Amino acid sequence: MTIKQASELEAAIERATAAGLEVVAHGYRKSHPHIKIYCVPSQTEDNRWHVISLYGSHLVCDCRSRVICTHRAAVHMELVVEAAHAAMRAAEIEAAFERDAQQTCAVINDAEKAERDEANDRRDADRWELIEAGNW
Repeated sequence: MTIKQASELEAAIERATAAGLEVVAHGYRKSHPHIKIYCVPSQTEDNRWHVISLYGSHLVCDCRSRVICTHRAAVHMELVVEAAHAAMRAAEIEAAFERDAQQTCAVINDAEKAERDEANDRRDADRWELIEAGNW
């Protein structure tokens, strides 16, 4: 993203936030099921939604704006929030896996220690029998 695009996006985000624009619907195109679409209400026309399509990482809006529009900015904010939630969920899952792995290792280590202690106790008992019998 160029500096100009970044400043246009920032201005569009400010306008979208001031207008209270939010994504009201999302789905996939029937004709191209790999293209995700989002719907954002129009600020200028009543009962009209603008359709924003996500082509790879590029957002395309059906409005007439020649710069980054508020509709694309609203979808951008939605995608950023989704990505943050996904990252947070992934971190939670990874932490749960790590806790489970540590607990499993602790159980295995405890079992191995108990097995070693039992073997040592048997060996010590055998030695004491030999010592008491005078064969040591």
